[in-house]
Amino acid sequence: MTFDAQRSAVPSIRDGRILLVDDDRDFLSSLRDLLDLEGYEVATASDPEGARRIAAEFRPDIALLDVKLGAANGIDLIPMLKERLPGISCVVMTAYAATENAVEAMRNGADDYLNKPIDPANLMRALNRCRQHQRLEREKRAAVAALRDSEERIRAIMENVADALVTIDDKGIIESVNPAAHRLFGYEPQEIIGRNVSVLVAGLDRDLHDSYIENYLRSGEGKILGKGPREVKARHKDGTEIDVELAIGKTRIGDKLVFIGAMRDITERKRLEGQLRQAQKMESVGQLTGGVAHDFNNLLGVILGNAELLEDRLGVDDKQVQALIRAAGRGAELTQRLLAFSRLQPLQPKALDPAALIAGVTDLLSQTLGETIDIEIESAAGLWMARADPGQLESALLNLAINSGQAMPGGGTLTIEAANATIDEAAAKANDAEPGAYVMVAVTDTGTGMSSEVMERAFEPFFTTKDVGEGSGLGLSMVYGFAQQSGGFVSIESQADRGTTVRLYLPRAEGALAPKDKEPDAAVPGARGETILVVEDDPAVRSLAVTLLENLGYQVLAAQDAMAALSFLHAPSRIDLVLSDVMLPGGMCGPDLVEEAKRFRPDLRVLFMSGYTNLPVRGSGPLSKAVVSEAAAVLNKPFRKRDLARRLRAALGSGPA
Repeated sequence: MTFDAQRSAVPSIRDGRILLVDDDRDFLSSLRDLLDLEGYEVATASDPEGARRIAAEFRPDIALLDVKLGAANGIDLIPMLKERLPGISCVVMTAYAATENAVEAMRNGADDYLNKPIDPANLMRALNRCRQHQRLEREKRAAVAALRDSEERIRAIMENVADALVTIDDKGIIESVNPAAHRLFGYEPQEIIGRNVSVLVAGLDRDLHDSYIENYLRSGEGKILGKGPREVKARHKDGTEIDVELAIGKTRIGDKLVFIGAMRDITERKRLEGQLRQAQKMESVGQLTGGVAHDFNNLLGVILGNAELLEDRLGVDDKQVQALIRAAGRGAELTQRLLAFSRLQPLQPKALDPAALIAGVTDLLSQTLGETIDIEIESAAGLWMARADPGQLESALLNLAINSGQAMPGGGTLTIEAANATIDEAAAKANDAEPGAYVMVAVTDTGTGMSSEVMERAFEPFFTTKDVGEGSGLGLSMVYGFAQQSGGFVSIESQADRGTTVRLYLPRAEGALAPKDKEPDAAVPGARGETILVVEDDPAVRSLAVTLLENLGYQVLAAQDAMAALSFLHAPSRIDLVLSDVMLPGGMCGPDLVEEAKRFRPDLRVLFMSGYTNLPVRGSGPLSKAVVSEAAAVLNKPFRKRDLARRLRAALGSGPA
């Protein structure tokens, strides 16, 4: 069978390889010529075996198969070709236009069917359909592969992203969650998929969530959608509330609207932000209270000093003078607590045995707290030494114990515990402290406890839950400041009606215990012919200091600032010691004055007086080592006459300079 090898009027796709399989060699040749003209690459075979061999080497895109191949059937080649060459199109050709042949061919996977004699136009149409179908199939496979890749990428993102991702439909039903959502909320995917998303919502939004979706579907206006992250309360499986940052987006999958919620746990961030705010507030209040205490110390110093002068004149039995001295002393104690909170109180830290110190205050606590409160002491074996001011630690323990006693009006148990503690980086960061070795002293009661609101303000100065007149509100603030100034920190745990535990962490001390302080001589030492230069900007304090010194027998010069003092020091007159306030006006503080004076009076002796314990830093840089060594001699305001006399005598030595 032959036909004219003329190009068809039907445009062909003119690419691809075609395998012709027919036992009629003339037909093969004519058909090959036609396909060559149409631009196809053609291979031919006349039997099934040749078709199999050539197909394996030639790898055609289309196979044109005659039904009758001698004793063989070309239709039987279709499954083999489809299996070995995925994507191949098979077109069956036959001179027998029997319906059975067409049905059998299609059942075996044929893509088209042509009757002989072959019409070139029909042939081109069939080939074009095959090539178009192949292109569509390739595009479909590529799209499926791209979709699969996209799904894999999305799945990888969903599974590995740190934020919790939850997708819901337009009814609020959860469709998918990622592992981070499981970690955040505690639900396994099978527990939560199919439920309303309100199960993950806390607070007012829980009941209103569905109305938010309905409002968006109705108006297009979203409460959160597309408006960036917003802080909300989420709900864990166990019922606890979680602070999260929520952002919501939307997309369409086909005709279906899907909402995507991305949530980030900000509980720790909120805690740290609150901690920072509290620290900044405490720092601000500390600066304020420190300044107030400093000025108040000057006033108390004037009152106390003049009361002592009155005592010298009227005698020690004068009740009004004694009441005045006691009131001034009480005021001085209050300012010390203010300075303790602001970390400006004078400390004398040394290595101490916490167990021995606790044992030393137990008898006093028993008498103070009464018989209805049991006191238990727990000191760990191998307890380290602590570095702290023993007197201030005793005061801190007494304050804590008295607070605990007042929280147990009907009686209870007070436990004082001492143990070693090693603070790691995380714990140190959480408490604004340095990691390392500490001695922990805890005071625990079984009293009324505190609410979370009260506990947040417990360390603030003047904050108290007691009735007016029953407390100053400075007890816990003093403990807080003492711990901070000692290089440690303090923590508090409390529950209403369950009791309170305050833990005081003090740095571990290395080396031997410090020797006990000697009892001071009861006598008030006087002058031995020395001259004192008083430098104080407050007129009342300066006048009092001059009077007290003269009362002790000293020759006295007085200056209101550093420049006036330098005028005296440059003069040839004798000056044995400078008694100077640390803080002075005019840009030159007390240590600056001394540093300058020692350049031309290297043997000059110095005693500083101040309401602060920490000496300032000069504007041009840190104080020199010489001045720092002198700064150890500091007389803290307000001071008694005998304290002034003893510190002067210690600074001057046993004889005149």
